[in-house]
Amino acid sequence: MPPPRHAPPRPAAPGAQLLNQAIALHQAGRLDEAESHYRQVLQATPGHFDATHLLGVIALQRGDLAGAEAQIGRALALKPKDAPALANLGTALMRADRLDEALVQFERAVKAQPGFAAGQANLGTVLRRLGRVAESVAPLKRAYAADPKAGETADLLGASLLETGDARGAAAVLEASAKARPKVARTWVNLATACLGAGDHFLPGHIDRQ
Repeated sequence: MPPPRHAPPRPAAPGAQLLNQAIALHQAGRLDEAESHYRQVLQATPGHFDATHLLGVIALQRGDLAGAEAQIGRALALKPKDAPALANLGTALMRADRLDEALVQFERAVKAQPGFAAGQANLGTVLRRLGRVAESVAPLKRAYAADPKAGETADLLGASLLETGDARGAAAVLEASAKARPKVARTWVNLATACLGAGDHFLPGHIDRQ
């Protein structure tokens, strides 16, 4: 499942240094210290969007799904079309198995920012979990095109292509993923299945592009 997104652009407004310190702590995994810094930002600047949102991301990382939903919801009240915040709210809902609600948030995220690769990947993921595999192909293709090195996205796209009958397309995507992450056994298993589905002549490293 895609991870939370927690690296917004660093601001130039007053208090930016404290927020930058908080973000650095957050990215280093020092969540308690990051939380303290975000709260200091909010004391100095009530209603600060980034601090509000990233406190919600910390809750999400800790597994506090209800807290994450509430906190990210407060951030979205300040900036309703922020794509990473919408995606993080969707992630909290998806982890709580509220898939239809998560779908709405991921759709809002990609509408607000169509080039947001993580949002497209999240949308494809929740569509797969809802059993709408054919519909998952398009957003996963967009996510893969934007970030071909994202192994999890490649694996999901390969699986969706395979399940919808495009074994040749699945093999091409999965071969690239397997070469990039040779120790991920699941990718090799899916690649072998795709190659068999495409025909005996269609083997890893010898892909027929005709």
